[in-house]
Amino acid sequence: MSLPVIDLSPLAAEARDAGAVKRLAATVDQACRETGFLFITVPDHEIRKLLALSRLFDLPQAAKDALDATQSPLFRGYNSLQHGKHSCTPEDGKRDAKESFTVGMDRASGDARPASPMHGPNQWPPEQLLPGWREEAEAALAHLLGVARLLMRALALALEQSEEFFTSKCQDPVAQMVFFRYPPTPAGPPARGCGEHTDCGFLTFVAQDAPGIEVRLPDGSWLAAPCLPGTLLVNLGDLAQHWTGGVYQSTEHRVVNRSASTTRHSLVFFCNCDYDAVVETIPAPAAAAAGTATGAEDGEAHAQTGAGSAQAAGEASAAGAPAAAHGGGRGRCASRAPPRQGGGLHHATPWPHACLTPESPLLNC
Repeated sequence: MSLPVIDLSPLAAEARDAGAVKRLAATVDQACRETGFLFITVPDHEIRKLLALSRLFDLPQAAKDALDATQSPLFRGYNSLQHGKHSCTPEDGKRDAKESFTVGMDRASGDARPASPMHGPNQWPPEQLLPGWREEAEAALAHLLGVARLLMRALALALEQSEEFFTSKCQDPVAQMVFFRYPPTPAGPPARGCGEHTDCGFLTFVAQDAPGIEVRLPDGSWLAAPCLPGTLLVNLGDLAQHWTGGVYQSTEHRVVNRSASTTRHSLVFFCNCDYDAVVETIPAPAAAAAGTATGAEDGEAHAQTGAGSAQAAGEASAAGAPAAAHGGGRGRCASRAPPRQGGGLHHATPWPHACLTPESPLLNC
């Protein structure tokens, strides 16, 4: 089995070819039903620009430690290889072999929009140490958001919704960009870069300079996703699976740098909807007829999405939302099963509010 490589350009064309757009939607639909993993084409120079931001990891250790993520209420900033605070599956007590640095969406002072605990300030490396890095990172965040919105349009068409179905709920999204560096393993078995998990949010985009992501197939085997020039690797998260009533898949995956000599770098963009977006199960007549839905309940989910904060996690806990690991020890970003209330999700469920807090620093890939 191989993951499809999909060109989204028919959707961006000024003069659209209706047939090409229909074929694109069908290809996206099939990929999302099978594994929820696919590649999308992006100019290779754009990938190189994204990965050039990994030079942050070359700063002196003291300079990186000065940006430690525990100083941020949103756990944005640096996580060191030595301290191992950034783990996909902390419930197993093992550390992931990686460094990471997180930036996310912020708002200007005096912004009139309703407050969102998932938006807030970032920690930035000093300009004199890393000239131009902040400006490039902010441009990358904006660029990847544009790519995400284009894919959202394809997903909406694939699900027989209006083309703006998802983008209308992604006006001021909860989104973050995480840089990773995975060291090689010169001797012995490869070190775990990220344990088995699913992503808790909507869409994940990965730029990488070496392979490392492995996808669990329905038969339990693992498929090593290649590193293809001029592509972003995309996967759907748990929110996408629930939004589609289980028709689209949020699939377990892991990261292992199996090289004995090559350091792997990746930039991962986690894109969710707006913090106050109302998420309802999408009617999918074709899917229902095919019997592919997996028992998702109908009803409204006021899914307030994001990368989590101590405040939000506290609210979720006060609402009685469970914080126990998913059954079978399956890492699921926050490793939390969304509680049911009546016909839908409880409005205060930590989905994914509690994905990331200083007390429980969880991120993926």
